[in-house]
Amino acid sequence: MKKILINLAIVVNLLLTIVSSLKAEDNKILIIVNSGIYSSISSSIASFKAKLSAEGYNVFEIKSWVKTKKGDGIAAADIRKYIKDRKEGLKGVILIGNLPYAKFKKSASSIFSTDLFYMDLDGDWTLNGNYYTAHSGNTNPEIWVSRLTANTISGSSESVFLKNYFNKNINYRSQGLASNGKGLSYSDKRPSLSKLFGSAKADSISNKTKYKEKYKENYGLLHFAGTGSSNCKTITFASGGTADKTSAKESKSLFYNLLDVSKIGSFKQSNYLSGHYLFNNDYCLAVLANSSSNRPSFSSDETLYNSLYADGDGTKPLGDAFLAWLKENLSTSNYGLLILGDGTLTMAEVLNDGSSTGSIASADSINSQADQAVAGIISSDSDTTAPSGSISINSGTSAYTKSTTVTLTLSAQDDAE
Repeated sequence: MKKILINLAIVVNLLLTIVSSLKAEDNKILIIVNSGIYSSISSSIASFKAKLSAEGYNVFEIKSWVKTKKGDGIAAADIRKYIKDRKEGLKGVILIGNLPYAKFKKSASSIFSTDLFYMDLDGDWTLNGNYYTAHSGNTNPEIWVSRLTANTISGSSESVFLKNYFNKNINYRSQGLASNGKGLSYSDKRPSLSKLFGSAKADSISNKTKYKEKYKENYGLLHFAGTGSSNCKTITFASGGTADKTSAKESKSLFYNLLDVSKIGSFKQSNYLSGHYLFNNDYCLAVLANSSSNRPSFSSDETLYNSLYADGDGTKPLGDAFLAWLKENLSTSNYGLLILGDGTLTMAEVLNDGSSTGSIASADSINSQADQAVAGIISSDSDTTAPSGSISINSGTSAYTKSTTVTLTLSAQDDAE
């Protein structure tokens, strides 16, 4: 009689280790946290780091940064130098808390914060006073940057907002925070979401009454193209009326595209609306936003959505997709575009109705593969043939730096009767 001599727990742990080592080689993430908030959220950051490590990221450093004057070009240059000194293999940077930021002056009436200053590490930025007024040389960004700025949001303390954010982030990664697998677009200017979700799962409306009936549904992505206010606290519908922090708190979508809305991402301003979506809300994980009053310059949101869906199952990280898209649409009109939230997140759970088909997203999915393989071995068991089987994991080419296949062979041996 043959007996399977394999411990599935060991298989799962071994596979996780192998996959992580493949992915982490050039998947370095740097986290910079305001020193004043770090101690109160350190346990949340530790849990977040553990989750990223399990997914194959190398969170090689968590830097507690002593805050200097916000909006100071020199202070921002210090952070940029810190990032640049660690750029080898660096995938992205997550900025947490009230940290210095760079301001870009496009014209006398157009001055805004820009995270491109931290994303482009090889270009030349000209500082005049506290503003950067020119950008030259190799201007293409090399890394993505996302930020979590909650100190300007009313309704709770900064630490509570950040802890709650990490809780829902980890919950989503553990498949505990799901959506209806659909997209909602309020827009009369941009294409629908059909290329991302499919026509049957893309709700596109231009009527504010219908929008107000829909926005409380649990959509995977909400795309809103309206007019932002000068104080960054409201969005104006084309037909009149506004969406404010009350509707932001009530909205149940997981991801938001607000790139078309001017100043909606002005995180330096009190109660900026994107911040209410991100922090004063139990669902929102990330917002693509605009910190400037400029209308963005790009031909179509579909190119961004195609980048997000490039792997066929939504497993491309938001930061990677945004970086690739911004390189193709780089102009000073887009210097205020940014990611609010976590750039390592993917839309796999949203686009696959809560499943992680096509990707190794958790120990559960690996365990399922192991179960199936061992079941196949047992079913072929006989007294004359030692059963064997294998689990093969292909790393792919977009989530990893190179294509690699790892095969674990499962075997059995005779047990003397």
